[in-house]
Amino acid sequence: MVIVYTFLGLALFVATVSYGLLWYEIAGRKHHARLHNMAEGHLGLFFVKSILYAFLTQIFVYLTYFMHRIPGVCDSRDNGTGPVVVFVHGLYHNASAWLLFRRWFKKAGLVNTHCLNYGSLLRTYDETVPVIKREIEKIAAQHPNRPLVLVGHSLGGLYIRSCMSDESFRQKVSAVVTLATPHRGSKLAAFGIGRTALNLRYKAPFMRKLNKNACNCNVPSLAIYSPFDNMVMPPKGLKPPKGSEWEEQMTKPINHIRLLYDKDTANMAVAFIRSSLHERFDA
Repeated sequence: MVIVYTFLGLALFVATVSYGLLWYEIAGRKHHARLHNMAEGHLGLFFVKSILYAFLTQIFVYLTYFMHRIPGVCDSRDNGTGPVVVFVHGLYHNASAWLLFRRWFKKAGLVNTHCLNYGSLLRTYDETVPVIKREIEKIAAQHPNRPLVLVGHSLGGLYIRSCMSDESFRQKVSAVVTLATPHRGSKLAAFGIGRTALNLRYKAPFMRKLNKNACNCNVPSLAIYSPFDNMVMPPKGLKPPKGSEWEEQMTKPINHIRLLYDKDTANMAVAFIRSSLHERFDA
């Protein structure tokens, strides 16, 4: 029972503190007024509800964290046709992050999916990029002449961006979607554990370098994010780098992790992928 109470306490702590910091971050700014309108004037109650949802989302993550070890959870059987989708999880998570997304993608006809696993604690960012790149290239080689789509949540989206800086790799990719990715960094990363987390601080030298070298790679790319993200602060940290050719779509006001478990978010990604592949391969 001690372990159970510890995890419950941790989930409540993360949910409460992260939304408390978000309240402090947006107080008196334009984003505060925007959220006030979304909450129909009841922003305080909206924050309380959001803390509850963030708490429940954390619990779901804990309960499903090791499900990626079950055969078939991370990869699907190839039906020989259609695009190949590779999912890249975020910081401190693993392939089980995509349990519901894979199901919704399958129902939408995107049945050939692969979920990567990588260690986000032991390696640095620069050490992890070639690992992810090799895994994606290996999957692409197994499915020649098939459209390759990359979907990344949070840190996973940054790893995809770094892989795309290689022109030979980029030529293999047909579309990219990121979910709640801190494209410009997050102040909350200062509290992260591990060498990678500190690099993700808002406007940190690493993030400035990453965005300075951001390429307009002529690959359809979409950044999906929530106006009520409790892990990326300030909210403009979610926006792709200036001068890039990324499209942007905003979800309903939900927490950072809940984007992984929200069907409307999955439908946004599916619609963009279908549109992008139609333009490139059917036009």
